[in-house]
Amino acid sequence: MSTTLAPWLQPAWTQFECALRNGRLGHAVLLAGEQGLGKRTLAQAMATRLLCQSPAADGSACGHCRSCVWLAAGTHPDFRQVQPEEDSDSIKIAQIRDLIARVQLTGQASAVRVAIVEPANAMTNQAQNSLLKTLEEPPPGVHLILVADEPEHLLPTVRSRCQHYVVTVPSPQVVQAWLAAQGRSVLALTVALAAGHPGTAMAWSEPEASKRLAAVGEDLVAVRKGRQSPLAVAGRWAAAADDNVEAAIAWLRLWGWASAGHDVAQGITAPADLDHLSRCQAEAMKLRGRLRAPLKPSWLLHEWLLSWQGK
Repeated sequence: MSTTLAPWLQPAWTQFECALRNGRLGHAVLLAGEQGLGKRTLAQAMATRLLCQSPAADGSACGHCRSCVWLAAGTHPDFRQVQPEEDSDSIKIAQIRDLIARVQLTGQASAVRVAIVEPANAMTNQAQNSLLKTLEEPPPGVHLILVADEPEHLLPTVRSRCQHYVVTVPSPQVVQAWLAAQGRSVLALTVALAAGHPGTAMAWSEPEASKRLAAVGEDLVAVRKGRQSPLAVAGRWAAAADDNVEAAIAWLRLWGWASAGHDVAQGITAPADLDHLSRCQAEAMKLRGRLRAPLKPSWLLHEWLLSWQGK
């Protein structure tokens, strides 16, 4: 067991280490789970373990061999990481073709070569199809780690050729205990708003983010009860529209759980019924995508806030 990994990553790590130890590790791993759970950290741990030349007795990488030092410095010749290029949301076919060409080469440090593709669901269909042959007939010593927030967006042919590892959302109590161990005091309400996602909870515990989260909740209640105009709130939100809409979605989700009878956080009372909350949350998630369009954010926000107000 790797003691440096968060507790909710340990089950997938144990599954991986067991498969590796018993000679049953697939050449392609699909590491799936929601955003904010640390899948990238786990993928890096897997890659480091595969490339380590002197693994410890517990199965973790030694941290001091030549391969581990290279990886820590970001200079390992047999490791590749593929992500969307700057100003792009997609991993394109040219990137995957380049990866395939590189993993075909003989390893420089050893026979093992490792590549992480993240997020794998960002690959275009062309890129995924280009990767298929390597997934079907991998060169000896090559390991591919596909990290996916939305594995359902991968082609079935890609998913079927991978060994699956799933990271699940931990309980709020586990998240709070882990954050406390990192020296971070995070309110139970913040963890609940983050839907139990540790990375999100940590980010939202920062002073500026925490203030925004509270202000958005107050604005939503005020608009719903007619104490604030949608136009005024839209004007305030426009400068950081993406962050404010994310915060609004978090509040609507939390209120929805409370309306459905779930014990989410002490003192939470929903300002609307479950149907209205569900409808407005769905609209807010669509709004998140529409904010990328060449329209004034304040117009889109005003339209959504009018719907939330119920008028």
